[in-house]
Amino acid sequence: MSISFSRWLQEKYEEWQRQRDHGKSASHFADHLNTSGANLSRWMNGKVVPAGRHVDNLAETLGPEVYDVLGLLRPDPTLRQIVGKWHTLSPTQQKELAAEVEAMSSIHSGQLAN
Repeated sequence: MSISFSRWLQEKYEEWQRQRDHGKSASHFADHLNTSGANLSRWMNGKVVPAGRHVDNLAETLGPEVYDVLGLLRPDPTLRQIVGKWHTLSPTQQKELAAEVEAMSSIHSGQLAN
C-alpha cells in the first residue's frame, strides 16, 4: 500500500519537529524546504502535489524517497550531467551525440534479442 504525498509530507514535518523539540512551526518547515508557506499548505492538505524544481528541492532536503512517493522515476546522475552540459554543445555535436546514443541503444537491443 502506498502512502499519499500529503501524508508522507505530514510525517516528515512531524519528524522534523521532533528533532527540534517541537519548537518550529509549519512556516519554519516551509523555509527549511525552500518553498512558500502557501505551497506547503496546499501540499500538506492534498490540494496539489509538487512538480518540477519543487520536487528536486524536496529531494535535496528530505531525500530521494520523494520521487517514489510521487510515483516518479528517480533522476539518473549521469543523465543529469549530460543534460546539464547539453547547452554547451553545438547543434552538430548534439545531433552526433543523439545518433551515438541511438546506435548504442540499437546494438544493446540486438544483443538482448540474441
